[in-house]
Amino acid sequence: MTAQPPDSQDGAGIDPATQPLDLGAITRSLADTAPGAGTAISAAPAAAVAPDLTSFDLDAAWLRRAEADGAGFLSRFARIVSEALPQHATLDIVRRGLFRKTEEVVGLAVAFEDETYRMRLSGNQQIVTEVEKRVRGITLSTRQVQAHTWISGLLAKVHERTEKARGIADLLRSL
Repeated sequence: MTAQPPDSQDGAGIDPATQPLDLGAITRSLADTAPGAGTAISAAPAAAVAPDLTSFDLDAAWLRRAEADGAGFLSRFARIVSEALPQHATLDIVRRGLFRKTEEVVGLAVAFEDETYRMRLSGNQQIVTEVEKRVRGITLSTRQVQAHTWISGLLAKVHERTEKARGIADLLRSL
């Protein structure tokens, strides 16, 4: 799915609540600004690409939505990540209500061998992102990071795992 360009330069014509979440746009914007951008997840060649301003406007609209509605953003983002990485992602879901049960996603954890990336809602409905470092199952440190850093780290970890899987697949094919 491609995002339509905004009606105005400030992105006021876009309602992010009605737009599908485009992880490709997020990935592209993070890959352009992340350290080691040449190793980012991308199907595009390593040639220099001019920044896409419509993507920036859409990303800015998503950022405004995430800041305004942390619970809605976390719920949608967590479901997408859990579908993309089912063996690594765990959702923290809370059921509320006496007669009419509703479920609300209050946290997401994406676990790898040595790191766990956590995104959760704080008491004031703001998104908090943390990275845990583990050795042999023991958590050595947990640090809060900015959401941009968290997503960049998660994308780098997924890319690293993908490259390992490709190497193993190539090795098996050569046998």
